[in-house]
Amino acid sequence: MNTKSGLLLLALFVSLLTVAVHRQNEPAKRNTREDAYRANNIGVALLEQFKYKEAADSFRRALQLEPGLTLARINLGIALFNLPDLPGAQKELQAASVADPAAPQPQYVLGLLAKTHNRPEEAIAAFQKVLRVDPNDVGANVNLGQLYAQQRKYPEAIAALRIAVAAEPYNATALYNLGTALLRSGQRDEGQRLIAQFQELRQRGTGTTLGNNYLEQGRYAEAIASTGAEPGLVDKRTPEVVFRDATAAVIPPTVGWRVPAPFNQRNAGVALLFDYDLDGDLDLFEASGTKQRLSRNDHGKFTDVTAQAGALAKEASESATAAIAGDYDNDGRPDLFVLRSGTSTLYHNDGNGSFSDVTAAAKIPAPPKEAMTAAFVDVDHDGDLDILIGGQGYLLLRNNGDRTFSDQTTAAKLTDKVVVRAIVPTDFDNRRDIDLLVAADEKISLWRNMRDGTFRDVAAEVGLGGDELKGKTTVAAADVNKDGFTDFYFSSPGALAGFFALSTGTERFKLSPAPGKSSAAQFVDYDNDGLLDLISIGLGQISVLRNTGDAWTEVTSKPPSQFEPAMTLPSALASGDIDGDGDTDLVYGVPGALRAALNDGGNANRSVRIVLKGRVSNRSAVGAKVELRAGSLAQKIETSSASPAPAPADIVF
Repeated sequence: MNTKSGLLLLALFVSLLTVAVHRQNEPAKRNTREDAYRANNIGVALLEQFKYKEAADSFRRALQLEPGLTLARINLGIALFNLPDLPGAQKELQAASVADPAAPQPQYVLGLLAKTHNRPEEAIAAFQKVLRVDPNDVGANVNLGQLYAQQRKYPEAIAALRIAVAAEPYNATALYNLGTALLRSGQRDEGQRLIAQFQELRQRGTGTTLGNNYLEQGRYAEAIASTGAEPGLVDKRTPEVVFRDATAAVIPPTVGWRVPAPFNQRNAGVALLFDYDLDGDLDLFEASGTKQRLSRNDHGKFTDVTAQAGALAKEASESATAAIAGDYDNDGRPDLFVLRSGTSTLYHNDGNGSFSDVTAAAKIPAPPKEAMTAAFVDVDHDGDLDILIGGQGYLLLRNNGDRTFSDQTTAAKLTDKVVVRAIVPTDFDNRRDIDLLVAADEKISLWRNMRDGTFRDVAAEVGLGGDELKGKTTVAAADVNKDGFTDFYFSSPGALAGFFALSTGTERFKLSPAPGKSSAAQFVDYDNDGLLDLISIGLGQISVLRNTGDAWTEVTSKPPSQFEPAMTLPSALASGDIDGDGDTDLVYGVPGALRAALNDGGNANRSVRIVLKGRVSNRSAVGAKVELRAGSLAQKIETSSASPAPAPADIVF
């Protein structure tokens, strides 16, 4: 699977996979609703296979089961538009618009339909309605600009197209149309410059375009899948799922090995789950102080193999503060990068259970002072993994493709002098490039990838620049509200309150209160119901907030509550299916101790595990997005390699 673009997007349509939802206890109405949503999702999958007639039939089936299912009516209109059955499409889309006046999809496709029929005023009115909902939508602004240009209303065309280019500077369609409109309005210098940019973008092949085919017409011309979070689909009863302390059985003995890490509010040691031997299960790397250990997963129990692990057997001179895994040289084996106080080490996976220290050969410079966080991330989308380090400022090391790295920090405009505590690589705006969410002592930054080798901080523009997030250095990231965009949880060890930052679907975030005093956190589907829950560590216990679609339910009494003495110091947290039973387990550490908590009961609902392997480049598939649908459920998971880890180490739906 070639992941040269740096983002691997998979759509896995599992229409025959059923998820156990205790149907034997559900009323007939709930069964009918589930079947309607399932028919809708099958229709979406058929649309994505360009089977327009079959998709329309599936949407009609959904509407027969649930006549008030507006998303199925919107989707039927989209299917008919692409069939094409334009009169039928117009009828369904107008009905959908009446049923849900705030939905942008009906108006957007009605605009395309009117544009196709050469009814410019009608099309303009429809696209303007879309922009009242989402003023920065690229598709609506480009179409509006084209329509105004056809009417020779160049000032209006230029205004709309400037918004599109500002939102997506690498959109070739927007660039070309803006350049052309400027030339025709007499603004030749700027027009020629933008046409040159368009030609360069086309030559590089990194631009995005709008076209006439399905999936190329704009985001609001795409069908809507149900997610399983809709009212009436969520079983809000608390499931019988617990985290069982299995430290003694899972973690190798530590007598004579581990010494407590320094009592340091920045350093609780390191725990990393990754499959170093490629046998399909998650192995464990851990570090506390200057000690480090590699343990192989043997049927859900870890065996210490450090003595055979080459350079990993050598005690370090400085305390470890972060560890990440990724195949930096694309030889098919995950390598290991360990950040330490004042230094770092790059370990090459030699393929026989042994690692070699290649730090000097790779030309890795000293990290910033107080370096506590790192990430493998393909920032330039050339198919190999770069390294980003955060401390008192940033250090971006570009992978040169020859097993060496070079400092690109200044060139990338990552020059803020802040004290960085967490880096979360994520495509927050769904523009198929990797952006960087950064939690620093002073502020939250969201660095948008400009696709020209540089980044721009847009935190203030998207609603993450407020003082309420200052000092929030614990971060979890995932698509929690199932709108297809990344959401965040922010807290810190000493904060009385945390915040959820949920995407609005328009490249902005809405903050809402959340529990605080978290020293580590991840979004994890602990009960396999298709909704991501919040796992956090703080106040001496594992806390679980269960996602019930439209609310969060505290179920902390379910896990054990006395793993460690009460403390608010930072903790290391790693999660993944350690014992291979289909649910997510936890490994976590506090200064001087490492614990394992196995999930009991989460696999009562079924799950699917996905393993990604790039065939040519980005062999670890870091930065991939995987989408899966099953019945009424839909979920998207984005992979990353960062420390502290903002998400589980494996992909389990």
